[in-house]
Amino acid sequence: MTEEERNAHLAHILGISAETLSRLHHSGLKEVTDSELQVYKYYIEFGSDSAPDILDIINADEQRRVYFPASVWENEKEH
Repeated sequence: MTEEERNAHLAHILGISAETLSRLHHSGLKEVTDSELQVYKYYIEFGSDSAPDILDIINADEQRRVYFPASVWENEKEH
């Protein structure tokens, strides 16, 4: 998967366009692992300068993060 495809996929999961995602400062996709280092969810963290209206659309939490299960990333990237 190219970086462009990865960003488009992430934008789709977040419910925004790839163009909107490209306008936001973010951490990129981060993994959350269990004690056996198996990825069970991912998150993306957005910068403090991100537009509040977009953060509302993507349901970011108070730390400007959005979490989703690893299965969402894995299942959708196959399409």
